[in-house]
Amino acid sequence: MFRRIAIGVAVLVLLAGAAGGAWTSRRATGYYGAVFSPDGESVYAMERSVNASVVGLGYDTLTPPASVWIHRDRFRLVAIRLNDRHVTLVREFPASPLEGARISAYHGAIYGEASGHLRWADSTHLEYELTVTRPDSPSSRTFVWRHGWSPGSATFTDSTSWQPGVATMSGDEPAQLSGDREVVAVRGPENMGCAIVVLRTGAQVASAIEDTGQCGDRFSAGFTRDVLESRRAAIERAALLQKTYADLVAQGRAQGLSEGAAMLQANKGMQRLGLFPKTPTVTASAATCDALQPIFHISDEEFRVGLFQDLERAIEHPGEESDFHGEYVTHRAFNTSHLLNDFLADRGHREFFVDGHGGCWRMRIDHR
Repeated sequence: MFRRIAIGVAVLVLLAGAAGGAWTSRRATGYYGAVFSPDGESVYAMERSVNASVVGLGYDTLTPPASVWIHRDRFRLVAIRLNDRHVTLVREFPASPLEGARISAYHGAIYGEASGHLRWADSTHLEYELTVTRPDSPSSRTFVWRHGWSPGSATFTDSTSWQPGVATMSGDEPAQLSGDREVVAVRGPENMGCAIVVLRTGAQVASAIEDTGQCGDRFSAGFTRDVLESRRAAIERAALLQKTYADLVAQGRAQGLSEGAAMLQANKGMQRLGLFPKTPTVTASAATCDALQPIFHISDEEFRVGLFQDLERAIEHPGEESDFHGEYVTHRAFNTSHLLNDFLADRGHREFFVDGHGGCWRMRIDHR
């Protein structure tokens, strides 16, 4: 009898565990924001080390969130020497605001959201930012640690503690590339970089300089190019845009243009090169107004108060493209803006006629 009761209790305990999700103890290491040193001989990255207890399943849309007790949550800035993979501790940060906390979270970010971003302000000054987000109810809270360089005062602005805030550093960094090499913090489980790898141009497999062994089946065949999230093309395009634009502004300044005029000219140059989206333009040419064509009668007063500045510029420079605004400010004394706006709302309309400003004008719109 007693044995039957014991077996029954054991079965109930097992059923309860299956329903609520077993208790597990977890340790994880992750990497964020990997960049090359200016000399290309090392890689800098943020390393996160977390230790937590998790109760519950915590699979989004399928189960309630898991309860997570975060016993330890620490970040370090490290430098990894590429020739021998020696790791140097650059800086260790105080416990994150998640350490010692109980949170409710789902898998995918079971330890709470975290991010790290590094960039070189110049060849000798490294800026960085860390964030952790605590998923509190009714709203989450983000805490930030920042370290930024101020060239004007030649000093660092450095946090002395984790502060409530938002992430301000994000996106690709040129220092993710060094010659034919690209450093990638491989995205792994729970929003943690599971490895740091270096991918060479033309190579099909990257070499790991740090590997937690937790990258999962996706990388069972190694860190192959087809499964890595390479950013080389985007980074190189951004660098091309930045350099080309700066060169065009410098050319304009050398021609005697003001800074603003040089920037406007550079914008047009970037559009001609196909590096910026082209601003819609309108071109005017003298015409004979045909009653069968869409004709808009614009009075001198409407031009004088500035309702149609783009059309006026086009008429004053026939045959030349002028930036086209395409939506005109309305005025209670005139209804031409309403009529023209309604007509242009159909982007299939590429041509209309204007009766005004001393003649009749064929207006041709180019959206390319």
